[in-house]
Amino acid sequence: MEINMNNAELIATDFCDEIIRTLHGLRFSIYVGGSIALNKHDKFSDIDICIIHDGDISIADIPNAERIVKTPQGIQSSVNFKGEKIDLRLDCLKTLTNSVEDFISRNDLTPRGQLYLSALKAGRYCKDDLNVKGLTRNLSIDEEARSKVIADNCRFIRDYGFLIYLERGDYATLADTLLFTYRAFIHVYYALDFSLFRGYKHAAAFETNKNKGGQAVIEAFQSIFMQPEAGKLKTLSRHLNSFFQLHLPQLEMNFDFQIGR
Repeated sequence: MEINMNNAELIATDFCDEIIRTLHGLRFSIYVGGSIALNKHDKFSDIDICIIHDGDISIADIPNAERIVKTPQGIQSSVNFKGEKIDLRLDCLKTLTNSVEDFISRNDLTPRGQLYLSALKAGRYCKDDLNVKGLTRNLSIDEEARSKVIADNCRFIRDYGFLIYLERGDYATLADTLLFTYRAFIHVYYALDFSLFRGYKHAAAFETNKNKGGQAVIEAFQSIFMQPEAGKLKTLSRHLNSFFQLHLPQLEMNFDFQIGR
């Protein structure tokens, strides 16, 4: 059954209410995450729920949990609820606080670590006994971390021979190198805004004055992914040049993907 945004929100809220009743008397936090939290849910989106506990809740406490797997943060499971599949995570508070401390100390600036923390920040909390919102509210990229993320990723934004791959009909390598470049760009895009990495899927929605022009670059990449053409490489070059000249002119980055490597 396809579910629209309103139905997905209702199902997610009802599930959280059911968990709160089931775990009555225990201290925990629970939030709705993913596309619903970002108001970007569609018929293909999952319903993502996360429970954060302090060691006194296990997956055995959750009715109808199945396909249980371990994750770096805790446990992940699928739960059937009212005919819909809920993607449920159980994360331990200690793991969360360690992740926050690792980020603040810059021991972990990885995309995976940032994505985990940004999901905690963006979540819609139905119950927050453990003050997760307070722990994550002020997390952002500072100037030093911003410079590091930009430097680490800008070196990968270059021409890997896109036009050559296109003219050869080597679409697999073209897609692979374009995707590699796109991912590096997205990390720069978020860092310019002093934002945690929020994933690739809805990146264009997070354009601000600090990363202005990024949406045009993202759309140019996506257009090539859908239908590779030489003219689109020229468009991508133009938007990238405008973006870097506006935000990072000191790097003197210049692109012309139509001339080949």
